[in-house]
Amino acid sequence: MRQILTSVLLLLFMAFSTKAQTMKIYKDNVLVKEYTSAEANKVVYGAGMPIVRMANRFNGNLHSGYVMNNGYENTSDAGYVYTDKVPCKYGEHICLSYNDNGTRKQGEIRYTCFFSANGDVVGGDAAVPTAEVPANAAYVVLSFSKDIQSDICISNTRLGDLELYPSKEHCVVDAYPSTGLLNAVEEAYKNGCAKVVVHAGNYDLIEEYTAKYGSDYFDNYEGYFTSDNLNDRGLWLENIELDFKLGAKVYCKYNGSNSSVMTYFSAFATGNNVVIDGLDLETNNLRYGIHSDYNMWSDETYMTISNGRFNCYRDCDNTNKAIGAGLGEHVHWIFSNNIFEAKYKGYVARIHNNKSKDAQSQIEFTGNYVADKGWIIVNDYGPSTSVSTCTATGNSWKIELVHTKETKDSEDNFEVTLYDNELRE
Repeated sequence: MRQILTSVLLLLFMAFSTKAQTMKIYKDNVLVKEYTSAEANKVVYGAGMPIVRMANRFNGNLHSGYVMNNGYENTSDAGYVYTDKVPCKYGEHICLSYNDNGTRKQGEIRYTCFFSANGDVVGGDAAVPTAEVPANAAYVVLSFSKDIQSDICISNTRLGDLELYPSKEHCVVDAYPSTGLLNAVEEAYKNGCAKVVVHAGNYDLIEEYTAKYGSDYFDNYEGYFTSDNLNDRGLWLENIELDFKLGAKVYCKYNGSNSSVMTYFSAFATGNNVVIDGLDLETNNLRYGIHSDYNMWSDETYMTISNGRFNCYRDCDNTNKAIGAGLGEHVHWIFSNNIFEAKYKGYVARIHNNKSKDAQSQIEFTGNYVADKGWIIVNDYGPSTSVSTCTATGNSWKIELVHTKETKDSEDNFEVTLYDNELRE
């Protein structure tokens, strides 16, 4: 129902367009080609990737009281466990995440040992937060602390070659205002569930945080740089789908005076592989409504945000801050059929490339409506000479998408294509 209503609104918005539709391709922030509608229909784009959700790949046995080191040597150690062989493939990143009394944390991998399809040892690591799968590996054995009983998260790092190995794929947690959204997400992580259904009602994240972490949480908040609680960035989402039903609305409106909250805290912070559908979000005086920053992690990720409404502003400095994102090395993100309100003149979404020299990603904006005072920014960033792509199709805005540089020394590493968008008067 929400999807239908959102689509109807967007169609109504776009029905009044009087401008001829064209496709514009920008390179190095310069318009290099422009096609009429008839010509543009003949231009072939790279195929879009399917919506997928990564879940735990491992459902086998844990061997307690031992570690398997990176030379495939079995050693007695009462504080550790190791896994059976877990399928993996070249280009993937492997990490651990675990639930610590309701807080999602990243765990250290004590050892990895990689094997070829024939069972030969082909590599390994020791004491790493993330392990990259080598070219000739088909399986991995992991050792880690038995105290954390981790989930094994395998994040694909090759666009166009995603596979989904589901674990508890159909396990769903229901969120209601009486139990809260924060608790529902933590319950999903605790039970290995891949989806949270958020039912109608109002969800106030300020109230939920103070109920969970103490009434002085925001008064004492100093940021997240020295914290191992991922929720200090905002409600942390990874390897999960949030399905917001019609009538569900999330508020996160900060009315205090702690500048650290306004500088660092967002309503949501996203990790790898997140699907958010139908989110109606209103925030005030936060860093962003949704913050996704992958300069800290080089893992590849998939994210889709669709059929939402974002009214995210900052009365403290008269700006809008719905989406703020720094890409991973190789990501595919889709923003579709959302409404971005703009209380003030300024950007509603800002995305910059990754600082890695190998960064190359795909971003899509499709069928979104941006209010008159707002716009979307996509920025070149970092030393990568590989070209990331941003395609914007069927959107309605008064101010066209902006392509610029995050820093003066950034390479020209975004190519922006605008096709069949409405540029309102």
